[in-house]
Amino acid sequence: MGEGLLLWQALGICPGDVVAFTGGGGKTSLALTVVRELRAAGRPVLFTCTTRMFPVPWMEPVLTATAGDAWLEAVAAALAAGRPVCLGQRVEPETGKLFGITTEQVAACRQLRECVVLVEADGSAGLPLKAPAAHEPVIPPVADIVVPVAGAGVLGKALVPANVHRAPLVARLAGVPEGVPVTPEIVAAALVAPDGCTRGAPPGARIVPVVSQADTPDTGPLLRALAQLLLGRAPGRPGQHVSRVVLAAPATAEPVREVIGSFPGGPKGCRRPGSMRR
Repeated sequence: MGEGLLLWQALGICPGDVVAFTGGGGKTSLALTVVRELRAAGRPVLFTCTTRMFPVPWMEPVLTATAGDAWLEAVAAALAAGRPVCLGQRVEPETGKLFGITTEQVAACRQLRECVVLVEADGSAGLPLKAPAAHEPVIPPVADIVVPVAGAGVLGKALVPANVHRAPLVARLAGVPEGVPVTPEIVAAALVAPDGCTRGAPPGARIVPVVSQADTPDTGPLLRALAQLLLGRAPGRPGQHVSRVVLAAPATAEPVREVIGSFPGGPKGCRRPGSMRR
């Protein structure tokens, strides 16, 4: 399954959802693909982070630290004009990155009617797989969907810092020594173990793992094995389970390569009956 689906459909995004992206490299590309899809469909969408990220030049910039109490009105005005918004507190002069907003400010975005809020909630140093440090990920308590991400290109590579962010932590989560080849079992542990990339997801959040770089040659059987390992996993909070896994190549003309698993609300939209009007 997956033919003809847009990425927001594969993720099961509903109007008004807060979607948190965690895990390895590829989160920004995934989120911006969703931004473009929703913008093309005329739906309001906002992209932000709870860590740090580079501003998106083609999106409307709104800074909560300089707009005072009026920042939410500035966001609403941009959305009403049909512009997607890139939201942060301030730009760090040393790095040029946006300093992320607070989880309370994410919750305030709920006032933006039917706006989808996409949150980059983790950093990965550009590597395709990671395990979170003690302070990570910064998932908003209001998140409806948590998307842990791994890049298919890591499969078969050595579990060392050059290939995996915080490789010792990944090894500990998977119960393997450092330096071994990365297997689907290791990736599954990093994504959905209780102390993995979904740690801190609110109870009842929909957990939708994404394996990016799914156009990497000769990885098809490994990706399907990984998806089967992820399906049905309970990351550790009440109501959380993995019902589907998305194999994606967001930088291509076919961003959704395959969806493995079930769609609680049907294959082309969200799980809330009647809330997606096409």
